Amino acid sequence: MALNECIRYLDDNHAKLSYTQDILDVQVAIEQAVEALLAKVASSDGRFESKLEQAGSFYDGTKIMKCDEFDFMVNLVRISEFCDLVYLDVGNRLVLVRIASSTDESNLLHSWSEFLEKMPDVTDAITGASSKDTPIFCLNGSKLKHKFYSLLREAFKSVTWPTDLKLVSSTGLTYDKLGLSGMAQAAASEQLDFLWKGRLKVSVDLALAIECKGWPLLTGMFESEIGDRHPSFSIKNEIKASGFHVVPKLGPCWYISWSRAEMVLLKHIFQQNDEAAVSYRVAKLIKRTHFVREGSVSETIKICDSLTLKHLLMVLWVSSANDFSTKGCAEILLGVFKLLLDGLKSEYCTNFFSNFSTVKPDEFLQTLAQVLEKCINQLQEIQYAEKSQVSRRCEEFLNDKIHVPFPSPPRKHRSYKVLTGNETGSILRTKKL
Repeated sequence: MALNECIRYLDDNHAKLSYTQDILDVQVAIEQAVEALLAKVASSDGRFESKLEQAGSFYDGTKIMKCDEFDFMVNLVRISEFCDLVYLDVGNRLVLVRIASSTDESNLLHSWSEFLEKMPDVTDAITGASSKDTPIFCLNGSKLKHKFYSLLREAFKSVTWPTDLKLVSSTGLTYDKLGLSGMAQAAASEQLDFLWKGRLKVSVDLALAIECKGWPLLTGMFESEIGDRHPSFSIKNEIKASGFHVVPKLGPCWYISWSRAEMVLLKHIFQQNDEAAVSYRVAKLIKRTHFVREGSVSETIKICDSLTLKHLLMVLWVSSANDFSTKGCAEILLGVFKLLLDGLKSEYCTNFFSNFSTVKPDEFLQTLAQVLEKCINQLQEIQYAEKSQVSRRCEEFLNDKIHVPFPSPPRKHRSYKVLTGNETGSILRTKKL
């Protein structure tokens, strides 16, 4: 099938990142810089001693086009063993992180008191346990982030950067320049922007996290579809035994993160069928470059995020376990895009690990569904091409951008909140940066 050849061509020539020595040098420099920063933070405040964990597309082999982004989880080690979770909604990953009732609380509560919030009446949505009679103390993630990122910015002043790596800015430094030093972004991560050898811009996302043992009480296809007779049952048990993370959202509210499980499962899927890695990278390439705002030639519109594509690939994998290893990259790519099309139309794309959607209901999703359908038709037309025409047809496909009519989706932005006194309230205002 010519479409298989086309997708491999797109991956080889436009999507796949070649791990050259220069890229490996960037990786080493970034990791050294981040380790040095976190060591400075821990020396300033021992409560923020952390363990760095690799995350994101660079480390799972799905980074495309340029080596310009690295992601890390910053696991706080001093507090994790004393925490457990309170689930706020059966169909949501929103949780509270409380100091476990079995903990010798006196010293712990004192040392972490500035980040704790007393919750007098909370009922766990899954277990039914209530704090009405015995109030609980929960970690306020906004205050925790604010302190951590303040320490991080102080560390910038004294750290020795690796040769050829220069810090340009960070989310927090940008707030400082705008006179918003008392603000902390709602996003879990702090973005650091570097310049490598004066030519390559590299961003680093540091996501503050608490590592949790066991497995979340939420259920999804991962739990229901991979039974003891499934060929991947052993990898399921391995994933569950490795634990998970929670990352701060706003105030005392945290999100469950399956980033560790996603990385392990993706690698497992790619080992079963390396065509899946090709399809996934090309799917990311298409969603990143192929759709442009109507009336523009360069302003791209992303029809979904990479998380949605990742989870849809997992859905396709588990739904076709018996023959997935024999599927070609064209069948996998079209399968993922058709699942995405159905999800955009229904305004629901399932998270593989829990029963909630990775897309938010919006009228604009129907417009995105229409342009995605055009893209699928473009790809299907290529399968009838002669193999000798593959490179030409691929370049024509890339140049034949699909224009997305108005209204365009709102620009993504990071938000911040005021942190004053004991205030743990809502976002007071949002600013685009």
